[in-house]
Amino acid sequence: MSVESHLDELQRFADEMFHAELIAARVEYFAGLGRISENEDSFEAHLDRFLDWFLFERILPPSGQTPLQTFVARKRDQLSPDELAVYEGFSQNVHNLFVVRKTKKNGVHLRDLITKQKYFVEDELPAAFAKGQVFEGRLVPFQGRWCFTKGYVFHPPAATKLIEKHLKTINVDDAESRKALMRDLAIRRLKADRYKHIDAVQFYQF
Repeated sequence: MSVESHLDELQRFADEMFHAELIAARVEYFAGLGRISENEDSFEAHLDRFLDWFLFERILPPSGQTPLQTFVARKRDQLSPDELAVYEGFSQNVHNLFVVRKTKKNGVHLRDLITKQKYFVEDELPAAFAKGQVFEGRLVPFQGRWCFTKGYVFHPPAATKLIEKHLKTINVDDAESRKALMRDLAIRRLKADRYKHIDAVQFYQF
């Protein structure tokens, strides 16, 4: 099975087991972004971002576990050792801001803007990837390599220096500060998409 197949299986499990919580969390997520229509170009990207957050980070009552943790606990005896290793490995996912260092035919070299860690992701890439591109993404380990999940937010190349400068003003060691920054940047990108008659970099003036 591919990494996409494993992620799809995890999503099906969450939808079946926690459908009501999923709907409530979706309302909460999009309320935090501000009103966004399903007809907007970026809606699907934000939906993928939401689903990533729900699967990997959303703490569900009363268990106090994420959907991923619940999946592993309930399916442990049903999964093969290899499949179990994949889903347990997903708990080591990396969700941060990245900058593209170099693109290749078979993948992309990245640098995590928060930790400065470097990664090579061997994967089919969206056309938006280009050297110097800053984006929010999530990496999961899979069979000895790093792969992307579906949730991306790409920021305008002209805003890269502004984002890097702003990073120096926040406590990047604090997880909540990092999450707040990525949410803020996602909202700024959404505004830039909506008001295309305004230079996108204007929305990244902190």
